[in-house]
Amino acid sequence: MCAALLAQKSNETKDDKLQAATEFFNAGDWETASELAYSILETLDPKSEEAGDMYFLLARIFNDKVESTLAQEHAEKAERCFKAVNQQSKRAEALVELGRSYTAQNKYGQAVGNTPDAAFPLALQLFLQSNNLEKAAPVAVETGDVRMNIGASEEAALSYTQALDLLQQMQLNDQIPLVRAKLIDAFLDQGDDESAQELIEKNKRVSLDSASIILSLIQEAEIAAMNNQTAKKQALIQQAERTLVLLPIQKEKQALWLRISSLFQSENDYKNALRTQRLAQESAQEYAAIEKKETLLDIEGKYAARFELKEKEAALNESELREKTQRHRVWFLSLLSILGVLFTGFILFALKRIRQSNVQLKKQQDQIQIQNTQLQESNTELDKLNKKIVEEMSAREAIESTSLGKDKFLATMSHEMRTPMNAIVGLTHVLFQENPRDDQKEHLRTIQFNANTLSVLMNDVLDHSKIEAGKLSFNSLDFGLHHLLNDVYDAYKIEAKSNNSKLSLQIDGSIPKRINGDPTRLNQILSNFISNSIQAEKSTSIDVTNALVSNSDREFEIEFSILDNRSIEAHNTLKQLLETDVQVNSDTYKNHGSDMLGLALAKRLIELKNGSLRIARNTNNQTSIQFRLPFKAAQPETVQVAHFDSQKLNHLLGGKKILLVEDNTINQIVVKKILTECDATITIAKDGLEALEIIAHNNFDCILMDIQMPNMDGYRATAEIRRLHDKRKKSIPIIALTASAFVSEQEKARLFGMNDHIAKPFSPEELLEKVANQFQ
Repeated sequence: MCAALLAQKSNETKDDKLQAATEFFNAGDWETASELAYSILETLDPKSEEAGDMYFLLARIFNDKVESTLAQEHAEKAERCFKAVNQQSKRAEALVELGRSYTAQNKYGQAVGNTPDAAFPLALQLFLQSNNLEKAAPVAVETGDVRMNIGASEEAALSYTQALDLLQQMQLNDQIPLVRAKLIDAFLDQGDDESAQELIEKNKRVSLDSASIILSLIQEAEIAAMNNQTAKKQALIQQAERTLVLLPIQKEKQALWLRISSLFQSENDYKNALRTQRLAQESAQEYAAIEKKETLLDIEGKYAARFELKEKEAALNESELREKTQRHRVWFLSLLSILGVLFTGFILFALKRIRQSNVQLKKQQDQIQIQNTQLQESNTELDKLNKKIVEEMSAREAIESTSLGKDKFLATMSHEMRTPMNAIVGLTHVLFQENPRDDQKEHLRTIQFNANTLSVLMNDVLDHSKIEAGKLSFNSLDFGLHHLLNDVYDAYKIEAKSNNSKLSLQIDGSIPKRINGDPTRLNQILSNFISNSIQAEKSTSIDVTNALVSNSDREFEIEFSILDNRSIEAHNTLKQLLETDVQVNSDTYKNHGSDMLGLALAKRLIELKNGSLRIARNTNNQTSIQFRLPFKAAQPETVQVAHFDSQKLNHLLGGKKILLVEDNTINQIVVKKILTECDATITIAKDGLEALEIIAHNNFDCILMDIQMPNMDGYRATAEIRRLHDKRKKSIPIIALTASAFVSEQEKARLFGMNDHIAKPFSPEELLEKVANQFQ
């Protein structure tokens, strides 16, 4: 409290005063803390970071005093200040206080809603962006608690799951059981007793305190009640009661008694329900008495500290007064001595001194005039600077808004393009199966190839956007390199032939057949370079080779080469594009062709993988595109990848009843045609509501669920199916069909209870194998 005393003096810094106000707040002296905070605010720029600190402290004070409206007002001001000075961590803390004020006012949509500016989710996002996991985990838990209180148990389960992931990353194992217990309650509220039981078993395997053990017993009893296991439920309740009686008085004891009472009420056992209600009241009274005693002790200590503070302040004031009086006495005596010595000559020199004073006064006035002019100039410059800062902030906000709009536009366009693309790929397959003429087969292969090319182009656009946003990620998968190279060769040999070019492939036999890396990104790089070579010159030879450059037990580097006969002008253009930093803009497309995006993407992917790229001209005047990438050794194969021939597919899918939930008519035709060829029976629903109605009166072996549909989307429909009482229907395998290009959709589908995921456009082989896997 010494800092609090010093901070009230005029010569102390703003940091000292802020520390003092915080000490008063921590001591429970809200009135003094708020008075000191308001006095500091009067001296600050209301848009500065220091003002944000004061607003944040006042928001905490008013939240503790349950004055939610004032807390909201100051939290909003604090958040604006921290956002203006780009203090993301402090901004996140202010958003947490803002969310608490919203919750106290029942403004749950503004606190935990699904909008981008909802307080708790935005705070969590900012903490994660700054890698502040210690503060992100409690915010995720608090978000789940608010969502549970308003009955949004599914969203609460997602928040608790995210909190568990963060705690596991930080290895805070002592906090995991408590969050896991909250997640159990969320699953119980959804009627998902299987998931709840699985988490209860995990909690029972770790060392818990007595209250946590009792909570696990009660949760198991609630599951037994849901499944009509009366004997098991009674045994668990008896065990929980015996342990709860021995539990020392604490805050959780009343809540545990009330949950036991609710179990008795659900079975119409009102006698035991009343008995446990009384035990809950007794526990609350005992805890209130203890808390009251501790509160009185805190109040006594607070006033003792304040009394001690006043004594120190009085002593300090008295000491300062004595020092000031002594200084005045010395000054007065010195002045009298000087006047006594100079009194005799004062009259003689009085006129001269007056004249000198007038001259000095005139100089001072001139100097003051000059300073006033300089001050006016400084104020003018300051106004210009402030205007420039405001313009820069507006421009930055406009850029951020444009970037967000671009991301939304790309996501929407991806969905809109992938849906018809899936229809083109599917209908091409259907036409292949209907015995077309040889000349029609050639046209169909052309359609199929160009559809695949367009899919690659869509992925290039999206990946380039992710690179700009810093969101592109790489997978680490075991895959067959020889198989991938042959697939790329097969994909482009037709295009090379149509361009009067010859495409060849040579594979280094020393390279392992299976390696670990990202096959999708390698496919993109090779495809973009080979496509560029084919388009560079007609009637040319294109050779694709690879070689093992370095090798160790677990890591090695592979060099890939694409050799073509392009002209020296085309060679220089390619070298300029790939070995210098060229911005991809409209002029670049105009001057260098539409494949510039693919080349820029390939170059950036190599850089992000810590690889190297070189463009050279050999003695035969051929252009050589050489790039090296690091890979790891693949794990030994223990399980063969499932592959189904037509006979096995007919055996697995024949007679199976499959429900297709899809609102696009063409996609309905394509999927039905593909599956009926394997003797499966297909039923179609155009949205989630119609699917639920059909499931209520029929049994199915598998469900293909589109995600984006009118009336009820695929996520909501899956959640409703997983909540059905019929165990056979609630456990039907569900495969998601989505046109989204983002990996987060796969994780979201898993969280909502889907068994697998197929991204549009998909090949018939992928569809058949995904469905067949459900019956293995």
